[in-house]
Amino acid sequence: MKKETIRRFARPELWLHWSHAVLYLTLFGSGTLLLVGRILDDPLLPHEILASLHRIAGIAMVALLIQMLLLSIVAEPFRCFWRTLGQCLRWRWSDVVWLIKVPFNTLTRRVTLPPAGRFNAGQKLHLLVVVLALAGFSISGVLMMLVPGAIGPWLVHLVCFLPAAAFLALHLFLSLVNPETRKALPAIFTGHMPLDLARRHHGLWAGHSDSRDHSSYVSLRVVLITMAVLLVAAAILVACYGPRRVWQVATTTIVRQGTNAVSPAPLSNVHAGENPGIHYCAGCHVLMASPPSEKCLVCHTEIGERMAGASGFHGILSGSCRQCHPEHGGADASLVSLDRQTFNHGIANFPLDGKHQAVLCEDCHERKADPNAAARMQYIGLDHESCTSCHPDPHGDSRAADCLACHTMQGWRRDCLTFDHSRDSKFPPVGGHVTLDCEKCHPRKTTDGQVQVRLFDVGRSCRDCHTDPHHGQFAAACDQCHTEHGWTGRWLAAFHSPGSSFPLKGRHADVRCDQCHRVPQEGQKLAEAQFAGTPRDCKSCHADPHEGQFQGTCDECHAEQGWTGRWLVKFHAPGSSFPLRGKHADLRCEQCHRVPEGSAKLATAQFAGLGRNCQSCHADPHAGQMSSVCDTCHTETSWTGSGLLFSHAQHTSFPLDALHSTAACAACHGRQEKRYRPLPHECGSCHTAQQDALRGVSGALSGPPDSHNGRLSCTDCHDVNKTRQSPSEFATRCATCHNPRYGDLFYSWASALDESRAMIRESLKHTESLDDAGRRQRERILEDAAAVGFHNLTLAREILRAGTPASAENAP
Repeated sequence: MKKETIRRFARPELWLHWSHAVLYLTLFGSGTLLLVGRILDDPLLPHEILASLHRIAGIAMVALLIQMLLLSIVAEPFRCFWRTLGQCLRWRWSDVVWLIKVPFNTLTRRVTLPPAGRFNAGQKLHLLVVVLALAGFSISGVLMMLVPGAIGPWLVHLVCFLPAAAFLALHLFLSLVNPETRKALPAIFTGHMPLDLARRHHGLWAGHSDSRDHSSYVSLRVVLITMAVLLVAAAILVACYGPRRVWQVATTTIVRQGTNAVSPAPLSNVHAGENPGIHYCAGCHVLMASPPSEKCLVCHTEIGERMAGASGFHGILSGSCRQCHPEHGGADASLVSLDRQTFNHGIANFPLDGKHQAVLCEDCHERKADPNAAARMQYIGLDHESCTSCHPDPHGDSRAADCLACHTMQGWRRDCLTFDHSRDSKFPPVGGHVTLDCEKCHPRKTTDGQVQVRLFDVGRSCRDCHTDPHHGQFAAACDQCHTEHGWTGRWLAAFHSPGSSFPLKGRHADVRCDQCHRVPQEGQKLAEAQFAGTPRDCKSCHADPHEGQFQGTCDECHAEQGWTGRWLVKFHAPGSSFPLRGKHADLRCEQCHRVPEGSAKLATAQFAGLGRNCQSCHADPHAGQMSSVCDTCHTETSWTGSGLLFSHAQHTSFPLDALHSTAACAACHGRQEKRYRPLPHECGSCHTAQQDALRGVSGALSGPPDSHNGRLSCTDCHDVNKTRQSPSEFATRCATCHNPRYGDLFYSWASALDESRAMIRESLKHTESLDDAGRRQRERILEDAAAVGFHNLTLAREILRAGTPASAENAP
């Protein structure tokens, strides 16, 4: 038989309970583990995982509460939340009595509880605690995320945790363990509970107000068993963790007044060791704001002074100290969050330059004098006024106290010195002294493991460092002959320098000293050779290559740079009797100065008495037709093209007009045998075919002369100023001499000639009946008729008629 039930919870209430229960238990589980891990200073699970889980569940819980609040306002099915909350807020005197009697009811059944409504006083109190705890958890949790480091939200969070945890444990005991109240557990799944159970525990709601039917609400036996089980479990946990460690944790928690429960992680050793009072949260934190920088500056007065004076790295910063110095990262955590790779030391009081950029931070900031100090690194108060604060003095001389007067932070070797021997000393180095190693003049010595370099009181004369290589040959000072660049070859400063009695120039500059100054014996040094009394003329060292052809000195024709080709300084230079220009400049000497047979040297060739006109070297290409000299028309650059000076208008009696300006030279002067003069100037002398046509003669036929023959000149019809004339211009010429009708006749005659030519060309396309000779004959007729043209119109038509096929002539 099915038990009679009564609905206690609406569906929205069931949904709210379980969604809230999942998040609530997740929050309590992760929060409890975080809290116990902080108190024990030993995370039970990875802190990052627990913190992320707790934060995500908290945000979801806040979102759920906001959603439920909005739904309860706008949706009727969800307004049951407000009715349930209203029932829990309505308290009667019987509810107070119920809370007072319920402990005694657990001890004896003689104490009966007054009848309760839908929720008894314990359930009302639990719901109110949950609502208040949720509000406190939500508000403080949001503030913890929005205002990091504020101690107030942490305290509220912890205060809410204690009653919420107690009521949660009691709620789980009653709903899961206690026999009498466990009977109501199905109601939270189905929303219905047995009617008889409702009458016993919720008589006012179920319509049964007799309290005598009310049994013991809580079983004392079950309570004792549960407490015993919890004690055994706690003992096992203490035994596993270690009683001594538990005692230490408990002692520390008492000494610190529970602040370690709020602290997210232990303080760093720097703070924990220097000031025991800082263990109290209020030493650095305030209730409703992030830790203010003023709290930090109470202890860190040096940094406060720098910030106030805008000096050093801290003097340019803004914001709170905790942005760069995060605490609660662990005992060994560093409070300096600067990135060593990206930190700009230039904004500190000591910008890093040169070799300092590669130095490890520990090399300068580590507390070597006090390795047991809480702060292993020191940043403020370091002595950096002078280099010797960190580096030993390698010179041991008070005159070298200012290191940066000579050295740079790039290094202290020679290539990094700012010291200028010319500017900063009384011995400016020149020449070979520039590349000398410093140790050559400033020797090193090691005393007690420290290297010392001598800088001052070093000799300056040559003999202080160098022995005399000439063994007393010269009484004068060394710099009379030598320079600091070197003491051999070109560096002899007096003997062969510009302005000396024999300066070395040209090829002489590359001659070795021992080629002129012979050492007495092989293997001896050049310093022992003879220098004075050495002859200076060319013939003292060089044989005469011209075998006496020239009586003057060599330098009249040659230079010291060389004695051939371009170095001949007189004969063919600009301004000489025969300067080489144009194509002559590229000629080899032996092309004009022939070397005698059997000799390989140019010096044996003939130089004097050579002709200088063109005919001396070049054959006459005009075969004596020209009477003028070659340079009248030609240049030394070339004798054709742009190098040709010849002009038909300037140098002939036949200036070229527009018609003749485009004609090739060979058209008038011949292609094989050139003919320049005498040449006729008349048109008919060159245009013989047209002249013959006027007389009635052609290659194909002969006929009467043209009516214009002997009456007109060529220029009466042809315009010599135009390279090509159009048919209209020819027709205009006809009309000019005759009348306008002749202009139209010109086109009629031209059309008749074109028709005849077209008939012959058409017949050439059908030449199956013609042999090669007949085809060539018709082609010659076309060429002959074209040459005659208008020069003899009658003859041209006769020629075309003779070449026209009979079938074409008889055609209608």
